[in-house]
Amino acid sequence: MSLPPALALGAAGLAVNQSQETGQNSFELVNFSVGSVKIAGLKTEHDRDSLEIHQQEIERYVQQYGLIIPEYFPPEYENLTGVPLVGGTIKSYEKRNALFTWLSQTGLNQSCGRVMVLDPACGSEFIASFVKGAVATGLGGGAVAVKTNDEFSNLEGNTKNNVSRRKFLKVMAQLAVIGTSTVELSNGYMAVENDMRRVMVAEKLTWLGEILEPGIRPLLIYPGTHMNKIIYYSQNHQERQARLEVYHQYLGEPAFNNLMAWRYWERGEQGGWKRVGKSSG
Repeated sequence: MSLPPALALGAAGLAVNQSQETGQNSFELVNFSVGSVKIAGLKTEHDRDSLEIHQQEIERYVQQYGLIIPEYFPPEYENLTGVPLVGGTIKSYEKRNALFTWLSQTGLNQSCGRVMVLDPACGSEFIASFVKGAVATGLGGGAVAVKTNDEFSNLEGNTKNNVSRRKFLKVMAQLAVIGTSTVELSNGYMAVENDMRRVMVAEKLTWLGEILEPGIRPLLIYPGTHMNKIIYYSQNHQERQARLEVYHQYLGEPAFNNLMAWRYWERGEQGGWKRVGKSSG
């Protein structure tokens, strides 16, 4: 598996200091370390109602950290709004992800002005293939499609659903051996997609010690259910590597490396955001 040299950081020196979980929709700040990097994790939902409740607290938090790592960052996928089929899904993303739209427009005005995106789901390639997968199932957009599409097969250019279904069942069997519960697996594609994203984000967190300048402390922003798993995988090297190998075999080299890329943004002098870096995965 072709991964960056930062992989050698492994699990050495990992430590976690996580506050008590108060429910999957809780709003709280947790602190944990990955290698030499101390990370603050802000657990919050990202819908409009949650933003209205916690906006002032979020503003205060983002001003305190040298790098913001959100789950999504709208400038990454806003150029797809006019693409047939994809555009409608992007608009629904904007409604459900009001927090991230607000962050990109005004919420980070008083912050460091630096954003790094680690989640493969923020990338335009992932989003486009996600919608194609929904269409391929004949279910179109919406909640049902979210639970039944196979974006992995589209990333590989494989449109034969019977083949991708067999591959998907193999992935589920491999994950079950590693330790994924039958309850999680019962959610099908959605469970695998979420797990893949969390494992990949956790792996990329181990690279921060080589990417960031010394002393920079990032703020990671995710809902609690995602955050808990990301932290868990960041602290469990062997399980993380086993899961990455499953996804690497399933996706194939080009698609896997594409999703393992990270993106870096800075606010421009004239306003707006400019992507100033992207790794090759």
